[in-house]
Amino acid sequence: MSLAMSDLAMLVLQIPPFLSPKIAGRWLGGFYLCQISGYSVAFLASVSLQTMALMALDRHFRIAHPLRHRTLFNMKRTKVMTVASWMFSSTVQLPYVANGGIYTFHSGKCICFVDSSPLAIIGISYIVIPSFIVHHFYLKVYLALRARKRRVENLQSQDSHTHMMTTQEIKLTKTIMVTVLAYAICWAPVMITDLVDQIRGGWALPRGVYVMYTICGIASSCINPVIYGIMNKSFRREYIRLLR
Repeated sequence: MSLAMSDLAMLVLQIPPFLSPKIAGRWLGGFYLCQISGYSVAFLASVSLQTMALMALDRHFRIAHPLRHRTLFNMKRTKVMTVASWMFSSTVQLPYVANGGIYTFHSGKCICFVDSSPLAIIGISYIVIPSFIVHHFYLKVYLALRARKRRVENLQSQDSHTHMMTTQEIKLTKTIMVTVLAYAICWAPVMITDLVDQIRGGWALPRGVYVMYTICGIASSCINPVIYGIMNKSFRREYIRLLR
């Protein structure tokens, strides 16, 4: 639910500012809307990444340490961790704004962006650590799934309900892993572009790179329902019901 909310908010807050300059050829929202738009991009992107990190931890404990999972990821604690991730992410650009930084319309990206990127300062807390958590624990999940697969095959002759629940957990975990992989594919060009800009000290790349930059960021908010529909029969049935 947290991931869906951050994706929806990203689309609602960024699609109108992204389309209006395409039509008019200039920023139409004024100074304050530019500041709100610029702040929300980093905030919501950070929320998605922090949520992915929590999902990675959840899947790791559910697959590798199911008894501890019941204690650590009960409903109350999960809600607290989710709210905490939103509160933490809301401070992603706070040092930049507190130091008098403002957001300027970037004609290539068609979004409002920082004048001088503070990625080197905020990157460790908001990008590097969550990314490490995601990759590290999903690697452990992958290895645990390989071992679990052999055990699942032996459950055929045991209780069918236990086998069904184990299979469902594995399918759910695989779906989440694909979601994380798609998220990483979408955001890798974004992070690389920002890193190149910071190293070169300005917006010196071709305009087409920046247009693709924004498209990749928006795609990360649209791709999850597609993945769920492909990999989950329940989602497919509900999509068909809604579309009809």
